[in-house]
Amino acid sequence: MGRQGEGGVEFAVVLPLFLLLMFALIDFGRWYWIRETLENAVRQAGRYAVTGQSMAGDTRVQSITTVATNAAAGLENLTVTISSSPDALTNWIANSAGGPGDFVKIDVQTTLGFFTPGIARYFGPNGSNTIDDAVAFRNENFPLSEAN
Repeated sequence: MGRQGEGGVEFAVVLPLFLLLMFALIDFGRWYWIRETLENAVRQAGRYAVTGQSMAGDTRVQSITTVATNAAAGLENLTVTISSSPDALTNWIANSAGGPGDFVKIDVQTTLGFFTPGIARYFGPNGSNTIDDAVAFRNENFPLSEAN
């Protein structure tokens, strides 16, 4: 006779753990998708940058930023930073795509807010994680008229 409600108690104990696991999987899936999307955006922008091209009416930096933003479709709050250096070791010049033979570095960054309470608390007081991906390429020997 004392077994009435046993299923309800088991359900009440297991349901929160099951939901926590499911939301954690969704959060980590979103985190992984954003990492892969940023990696693709950086790769596409880098491939575009080394050619020395620019879109009509834009500087090379604006064009590279546009390519990165378009390749990261679906992501919000993107920060794209482009800098160049003649030797890739020192003297990185911000907001410059460099000239022929120079190195260009592209850094794309966004934030991800977790909605699983157990996970969010490990990522600071606001429960978000900054995801960053960067790449450096050497520009091809394009005509100087196309530089910056």
